[in-house]
Amino acid sequence: MRPRLAGAGRVCGRIVLAPRFVPLCLVAALVVRLCWVLAVETRPIDDFSWYFDRAIDLAAGRGLTVHGVPTAYWPVGYPLLLAGLFLLTGPSLLAAKLLNVVLGLGIVWLSYRIAKRLFASELAARMALLLLAFHPNQIAYTSLTASETPFLFLMLLGCLILLRRKHRLRDDCLAGVVFGLGCLTKPTMLFVPAVFFVLSLATRLRWATVARGLVVYGALGLVILPWSVRNHEVFGRPVFIVTSGGINLLIGNNPVATGGYGPADPVSEAAVEAEKDEGAREIVARTIALRHIREHPWRTIGLVPFRLWHLYAKDVEGFYWNELAGGAEGWPLAGRPMLLVKLLAELYYLALLAMFAAGIFSFYLNGRVPFPRPFRSALGLGLVAHFTLVMMLLFGSSRLHFPLVPCFAWYAGAWLAARVTATEPVRQRAGSPAHAWSWSAPS
Repeated sequence: MRPRLAGAGRVCGRIVLAPRFVPLCLVAALVVRLCWVLAVETRPIDDFSWYFDRAIDLAAGRGLTVHGVPTAYWPVGYPLLLAGLFLLTGPSLLAAKLLNVVLGLGIVWLSYRIAKRLFASELAARMALLLLAFHPNQIAYTSLTASETPFLFLMLLGCLILLRRKHRLRDDCLAGVVFGLGCLTKPTMLFVPAVFFVLSLATRLRWATVARGLVVYGALGLVILPWSVRNHEVFGRPVFIVTSGGINLLIGNNPVATGGYGPADPVSEAAVEAEKDEGAREIVARTIALRHIREHPWRTIGLVPFRLWHLYAKDVEGFYWNELAGGAEGWPLAGRPMLLVKLLAELYYLALLAMFAAGIFSFYLNGRVPFPRPFRSALGLGLVAHFTLVMMLLFGSSRLHFPLVPCFAWYAGAWLAARVTATEPVRQRAGSPAHAWSWSAPS
């Protein structure tokens, strides 16, 4: 079996390291996303409809309002992006979906570049590229006017800028601007730069790193400042980005909470709905949730496993929302075939998680990290930990692990690269790091 495995590894390595592999993968990723958008006709529903309608209002100069009343319940970032697009194209659902195709392709490319920086391995980066290019749920999201795709694009773009080999002031300022736009898209972006700098400082305490962090967060703060000022004028009190924080906290912390998304108990909901002002409802909801946490700490802790389950167990919500939005009606895969698509998508996701876990175990838990910069290589793990901890304070939903899929692909790709290079001696460029699995692409 060993010669056969070595032969298979040699063939796989040659294919993946072929000069045209990356452009072909990117073209394939573009084609499958474009075909999905053209084949599946969805209409905006739920908060997807809210984003689309608010973008039309913003493009028309009406501001972020609902029935003429200013709001900040959902973040402004994605409607603002769509509004800029609509100024060029007019209100167009197809234009919004094609933008998702472009951003989705950008996510695949950025993930490849980041993996290459994290692991100093062309082979690992290309494996991650392959895994993400055909990830079913990421493809399914391209037909939805959801904020997940632009949020993930901005997060990866900011991380790649921070990972530049030469640190320049303008790059840190640019990263701060990108992360600031990400915060306006989803406030959970706020601590993503902190993950990078904490890992950097864990390697070596340097004041230059601290200064870089201050520059990034200074630029980030300048981006969100105008929106925070607007919210203060509208609600008469400081509102960072959204007024839904207290509501989300109450969803995950009330007497009938299950660890997933769902309504709060009737008494709490009645108390919140009694307030007519959006900002006041947020305060009441947060107060009730914090009181519940203080009075029932063990129940709050006991919900953690259920939150984890709801967060990570499934990865087919993109298909679910496509069905609800009418994308399955009259489509060849409607009905039972759609169930098969979901099953295949879930199996793909579970295989990705298994390879991710295998990579973490083999690279970190045995005490022998094969990467040239161990703490930098842990950036993906830091991002997973960050988003998981945030959700453990609120509630779990499979939609909320969407930005972590590239992180899973990074370590899964590194694990696959290690399996391939373990079958034969490693070819390296002259002067490249002598890591047993860092198989570089041919010149």
